[in-house]
Amino acid sequence: MASKRQRKKKIVAVGPIEVEALGKTPVILKVKKLYPESVLPTIAYEGDACFDLQSVENIDIEPLQTQIVKTGLAYEIPTGYMMSIAPRSGISMNFRSYLANSPSTIDAGYRNEVFLLVCNNTFNKTMSIKQGDRIAQARLERVIPFKFEEVEELSPSERGLKGLGSSGVHDEYSQYSEDSKEGGTKV
Repeated sequence: MASKRQRKKKIVAVGPIEVEALGKTPVILKVKKLYPESVLPTIAYEGDACFDLQSVENIDIEPLQTQIVKTGLAYEIPTGYMMSIAPRSGISMNFRSYLANSPSTIDAGYRNEVFLLVCNNTFNKTMSIKQGDRIAQARLERVIPFKFEEVEELSPSERGLKGLGSSGVHDEYSQYSEDSKEGGTKV
C-alpha cells in the first residue's frame, strides 16, 4: 500500500495566492499528460491570472496559413468554470501570429487534448514553432448559468440599435447603425 506521501497529487500550477489569504480553497484544475514529452503548465509569477500553453511538437507554419498545434494536455475543468485561451503578447508581436479562434473557449465537459489554431499572418516568412515553445495563455473563468426567454420586444437602452462604429471610432461602419442615413438594420 502506498504511503500518504506517495499518493499525494502533484499540483504544478496554483492561481493567485490571494485566494488562500481570503480563506478560500483554490480551484483544482486536473491535467493529464497525453505524451511523454508533454509539459505540465506553470504560472510564471505569483498572482498571475493565466498559465502558459506549450507546443508538444515541432511544426512549421507557412505564410498566411493556419495549423493545429498540439499542447499534449487534456484538462478536467470543474463544473461551473470554463477555460479561456488567448495568444501570448510576445509571440504575437515577434511572429505576427494569432490564434484563429481567440479567445478560445474550452467547456467543462471537454476531456480531449487542447489544440491551438495558430495563424502565420506574414506574407513571406515561415513560422517555426519548437517543442516547448509557449504560444498561448489560458485561465479559468466562472460560468454564469442562464436560460433563454423569448420576448416580443427588448427593453430600450441608451445605445439602442446603434452598431459598429456608433461611438465614432469607425465612422465607415455607421451604415450598420440605427442613426445612419439608410436607417440601419432594425431588429
